[in-house]
Amino acid sequence: MGRKLFSVGFLTVSFLAINLASFASADWQGKVVTLIPQSDGSQREIPGTIKMKGHKTRVDLTSPMQLSVVVDLKSKKSFALMHSQKLKMDGDLSQVQQQLPICSVSDIEGCLKKQGFKKTGEETLDMHPCTVYEGEVSHKNKKSKVKLWRPNDLKEVPSIKTVVQGEGGKDTVTTVTDIKSGPLNESEFTAPKDYRSLGNIQQLMKGIPGV
Repeated sequence: MGRKLFSVGFLTVSFLAINLASFASADWQGKVVTLIPQSDGSQREIPGTIKMKGHKTRVDLTSPMQLSVVVDLKSKKSFALMHSQKLKMDGDLSQVQQQLPICSVSDIEGCLKKQGFKKTGEETLDMHPCTVYEGEVSHKNKKSKVKLWRPNDLKEVPSIKTVVQGEGGKDTVTTVTDIKSGPLNESEFTAPKDYRSLGNIQQLMKGIPGV
């Protein structure tokens, strides 16, 4: 795989992990799908899985490459795993965490309110009654409107649908389904010892056009 593909994949899965991150008091996992708008007006579907244990989140993708990213909200560090080549890249969560709010599961509502999000309605998605929140986030000196659906019956899950408004109505939409609660092994949030480290993702991305 080329450096650009790996970098784009890392950014995509990091966004997913932060998008759905919270400090959970119980382990859970689910399926996640993100629709990313393309320049030709189409949408690219990126399926995967998400797992959360305490302050750690793991997202696994199989397309466009077999890639996993683990983020640690406590240390604000992350790492990506390219499984086919057994490679590991380290990342700095603090550089992208402003894209979406990160809250403690004990007070997600209060956290959202503190960050300027407001309740705008009630809807049922995938048979889960949800409170709808809307607000704004900043990224690279640009503000984007965000709408998220907080499930009232799944207190450990911060959002089962998130829409980030893009330019020209090109929204990025993330949904989570098939949610299951239960203990997860700590090893799933630890890098395998036989993976070779390539250093920091920010250094890898330097000089790559379009990333």
